[in-house]
This record gives sequence, C-alpha cells and structure tokens, in this order.
Amino acid sequence: PKGVHFERWRCDRGCGKWFHACRDTVSMEIFGYYGITQKPPAALIKKADSLWAAHFEAPQKPSAKKAKS
Repeated sequence: PKGVHFERWRCDRGCGKWFHACRDTVSMEIFGYYGITQKPPAALIKKADSLWAAHFEAPQKPSAKKAKS
C-alpha cells in the first residue's frame, strides 16, 4: 500500500530491540519512531490516513494476564 504506515522494526545491527516506525512507503521518508509498547505520538497519527487514525483512537484491549507459576 502507498502512503504513511506504522511498521514494526528490529535493530538487527546492534541492540536487537524492537520498535515502531512511521514511514511513507512512496518517498521512504521516516517521520518518527517510538517504543514497542507505546502508542504513536499524536503528530504521527495526524500524518496517517483516516483508517490508521481510527485504529489508534479506538480503546485498547487489555493485555492477557500471565498465569501464576
């Protein structure tokens, strides 16, 4: 798909951590990045089309509880 997308990336040249990036798939411009457990900053959401914006405005589902060991 063309346009601004939110992608999950992994640093494979160094620390190996996962993070999210906001990137335009046409121009390859990177608008920003943020932690894997964080919501994107409002400025990045505004760059996205209405489908992505609606996704991030929806209430988040609670994460599954870990079983006691």
